[in-house]
Amino acid sequence: MLKYTIDIPNPHTHLVNISLEADIKSQGVEGDNFRFYMPSWSPGSYLMREYARHIKEIKVEDSKGNRLFHKQVSKNEWEVQLDHPVFKSEVIKDDSKVLIQYSVYCHDLTVRTSHVDNTHAFLHGPSVFIAFENQQGPAQIEIKINPLWTKVTTALKDVSPERTTFLYEAENLDELMDSPFEIGCHETNGFMYKDKEHHVAFYGDFASQKDVFSGLMADMEKAVHETAKIFDEDLPYDHYYFITHLTPNGFGGLEHLDSTVLQFCPFELAKEKGRKQFVELVAHEYFHLWNVKRIRPKELGPFDYKNENYTRMHWLTEGLTSFVDQLVTYRAGFYSPSEYMECMKKNINNFLSTPGRGYHSLEDSSFNAWVKLYRAGENFKNSSVSYYLKGGLVFFVLNVLMKEEGKGINDLVRALWADYKQRPETGLTKDGFFKILSSLVSQKVCDEFKLLVEGVEEIDFESHLKKMGVEVEWTTPKLDLGVNLSDEKGRINIKSVRQGSCGYKSGLNAGDEIIAINALRVDKKIIDKLDEMYSENDQIDLLIARTGKLQTVTVTLGNGLRSIKELKVNDEELFKKYLS
Repeated sequence: MLKYTIDIPNPHTHLVNISLEADIKSQGVEGDNFRFYMPSWSPGSYLMREYARHIKEIKVEDSKGNRLFHKQVSKNEWEVQLDHPVFKSEVIKDDSKVLIQYSVYCHDLTVRTSHVDNTHAFLHGPSVFIAFENQQGPAQIEIKINPLWTKVTTALKDVSPERTTFLYEAENLDELMDSPFEIGCHETNGFMYKDKEHHVAFYGDFASQKDVFSGLMADMEKAVHETAKIFDEDLPYDHYYFITHLTPNGFGGLEHLDSTVLQFCPFELAKEKGRKQFVELVAHEYFHLWNVKRIRPKELGPFDYKNENYTRMHWLTEGLTSFVDQLVTYRAGFYSPSEYMECMKKNINNFLSTPGRGYHSLEDSSFNAWVKLYRAGENFKNSSVSYYLKGGLVFFVLNVLMKEEGKGINDLVRALWADYKQRPETGLTKDGFFKILSSLVSQKVCDEFKLLVEGVEEIDFESHLKKMGVEVEWTTPKLDLGVNLSDEKGRINIKSVRQGSCGYKSGLNAGDEIIAINALRVDKKIIDKLDEMYSENDQIDLLIARTGKLQTVTVTLGNGLRSIKELKVNDEELFKKYLS
């Protein structure tokens, strides 16, 4: 069995010392060298993060402490040469055990990286653990806990022989990489559901002095209950862990097999609206334990941790989940019908303001996640569309279409789950998904949904909303430069320019600083109220600074996009029927 030992003697340096003891023969090594690597990315977060850049030093020894020669052979791989003329080890011939020691710099507090300081250590598997090529078998992880801390929270099996030891076991490499650690003096609690333990850990401080923690526990329990109902309360785990980091301006989550890591702003958590958004985040990541961690596209597991793992099915992984998280929040009673429709209004308006919806299908967006969504720059919305956003909307439409035929999203999810349980190792193909869908609804519905996944045609949201008793009120377009602005200490900078807008046609660029209109200095408030001073087709001269040079751009003003002003629920019983 492999043995990882984690030691953090000086947390203020942000360094984690890790040693890996292994019998290389058990890892299939038979020749005169072997390789190990550091993952480049994290499942669930589709960007090459190149974790190896945080390794400070590496040492390799045989069982007698003799140094073995190693060299780096790629950005994240090292090769150990057992027959090196200077560092050749005679011990290895009879004893194939090696010790790899390395240190990793951990000072990035996100759900997909690691962070260590005097207050805690959060260790995210792919960013701290090296692995052998084709690593085999289980692994033990021992944590030499720093005297500053008292607790370890992880979903891994605790095999500690006594309370003073922190020893855990992973069945295989994927479980090792998929089980983060929170180490420190964080607040912990939990609840039971269906005779299963649900552990809750909070690192950070609450902004409110009220009894927020116990209230959040109750909210999270409701979200768990409502999500589990979708699967007929079939819980595929022995225990589940919610690890939450409270950080100012923080927001996000990352799913794991039997746990999740969440980030949320404590100031937002002190507000009623923020509490509801937190429940939505909990529902999103908790739903992932079924959808993605088990029901998954065939390309997403077993993982290649060194290279991109491409799939065209993120409309299923994240799109379905983005629809379900708000649906669960509504069903659990956190969102009223009008509040749920506010969420839908925001989603649809965001989608309609994305010109890239006409260029990238959901399949295209999924495949390009590695270079588009996770590297979204100033032109992203002009060239692509988020599979979270559009994916959630097309499943909203699918639910309406299924309800018209007496089915709904619950039926689809349960059918997907039943299919997974019959063949948990193989993963799902697009054809497999549509075969399951066709067993529930007509070919007409299947064809319409397939077009939503494959195509870039406009979606008639209004007709689907009317079916569920919702009236759509549209805004009257007003003057709009079509630019996204930031106000940085009085400097008005353009962050992005929407394709087709008057600003786009006039040649405004991302990075331009707007200084004056018609020779009069302006601030962001004035720019936001152009419609009160000018009319369509009026011309204005914008004084801008571009790459440090002053110049004037003449803009012929035009109206912006039509958007939804209100989604009004006229028939509440019909509305409830469609979302039940």
